[in-house]
Amino acid sequence: MKLKIFDFLQSICLAYMIAWGISPPLQIGDIFRTLLELCFIVWSVLAIKKCGRALLDFYIKLFAFLFLIIGIAWMADGFQTGVIANLQMLIFFCYLPVFFYYHQTKESPVWVFALILILVAVFNTTTLWAYTENRNISRMMSKSFDGMEVYLRRGVGGYGYIYSIVLSLPLLFGITVRHFKSLNIVFKILTLYALVTSVFTIYRAGYAIAMIISVVSIAVLLIYRKRTQTFIPLMIIIVVALVVVINLEDILWAVVPLVKGTKYEVKVNDIISSLMLNESVGTVGGRTERYIRSISLFFKSPIWGQLSRADVGKHSAILDRFAQFGFLLGGIFLYFVSYAQRVMNKDTFDKGIAVSILIASLMLFSLNNIGYSMGVMLFVLYPVLVNFVKKNEEQIIGGSAEVRI
Repeated sequence: MKLKIFDFLQSICLAYMIAWGISPPLQIGDIFRTLLELCFIVWSVLAIKKCGRALLDFYIKLFAFLFLIIGIAWMADGFQTGVIANLQMLIFFCYLPVFFYYHQTKESPVWVFALILILVAVFNTTTLWAYTENRNISRMMSKSFDGMEVYLRRGVGGYGYIYSIVLSLPLLFGITVRHFKSLNIVFKILTLYALVTSVFTIYRAGYAIAMIISVVSIAVLLIYRKRTQTFIPLMIIIVVALVVVINLEDILWAVVPLVKGTKYEVKVNDIISSLMLNESVGTVGGRTERYIRSISLFFKSPIWGQLSRADVGKHSAILDRFAQFGFLLGGIFLYFVSYAQRVMNKDTFDKGIAVSILIASLMLFSLNNIGYSMGVMLFVLYPVLVNFVKKNEEQIIGGSAEVRI
């Protein structure tokens, strides 16, 4: 009886952690974040109790590293810049032990998959509806502005939410095209709706990098067969994508004369206007200068880094950490930020999905900053969905009926 109570409490805490990470309305007010911290502590204690020493050791390594780099940043830049500016990253990594737990236990609670799909479906819908009133609202919400709270209460997703569904896209697409038979009718409907609305939400959001990463990850998923057969095509796709990202505005301006007088002229000009709107987000050209700045600062002090965040580019989670903390701590950061993707890449379940998510996440964290919502998709949805589908397929192969809710 006591065990069931603990299991129920653990599930409630994780459910709130998931809901807080995805739901825009829960971003309003300190009380919701305080409740998140409480739920994380309770879930962690119960998970360690169940999983044992391995999870405890992982917690010690992860949070020793996080406290070290935040402590260094605090001493170098003060509390506001050193600590508050790193809160998104800290919360993002709070979801990483959830991945470790589910990968160790191989548990696949149906409710976790269902809850995430329902939340994504709901907030994709509310965000798409908001685009009918203001097509640039997600770009505007990448920075605080007067009236932003109104949109959050309405469930409109901003920067973090959009990029979190970018990370979920190859997983949902891969399950749909390769493992659809393992889902029952309820999950088929939920997965399809979440997938279709995610595609439209990413497209309508106006984030050029989000669209490019989405296209690259789906392309990787479709062409991937065996590592030896697809290495060169994968490298070509990645290199072309990076060239396009760096030179996107120049490419679009070059296309304008070619489409002048056609039905595509308005569309191309609309994309250019969208990219150049809201300078606080930064144009692609401006981002390139910031990436180069972080790389230059890293080579000036490759061992210890700059320590201060003041001069780094502030537009790349990975490059900025190498510039700020040097090779050693930057390497450890890269180890943890890619931990789940590398572990899943060793799994025999579906290499195509694993490689596409690995590439999508590395592109995202190289070209953008971290948002806590991304942790829900990478560290919670990913292992639970894989475990869930694997068990269903094993039962189907064994002659059992599909698992039902």
